Amino acid sequence: MDNNSIEISTQILDSDTASMIEELNAVRNQMKSMFDEVIELNTMWEGPANNAFKEQFGIDHATFTELCTSVEKFIECMQFASKEYTKCESSIGQSIAAITL
Repeated sequence: MDNNSIEISTQILDSDTASMIEELNAVRNQMKSMFDEVIELNTMWEGPANNAFKEQFGIDHATFTELCTSVEKFIECMQFASKEYTKCESSIGQSIAAITL
């Protein structure tokens, strides 16, 4: 007989979600600092190398922003799942408590 079930610990899910939020915020702050430094660097040099660097950094920055948005959506899914699992656990607990012997 196949067992087609998964076991979820909402405490671990919530902890993982909090860690991901913390890491995402830290990475975004680091990227903002890098972006500010690149703007400052841009004032110090001109020419085709600068243009190529700015263009590539712009592409990389857009890709990074897209990645952060995807991670943020994943975090929202984790938060929703935790909320739904918690509601289900509560409902089951109430059903069990309502049983009289």
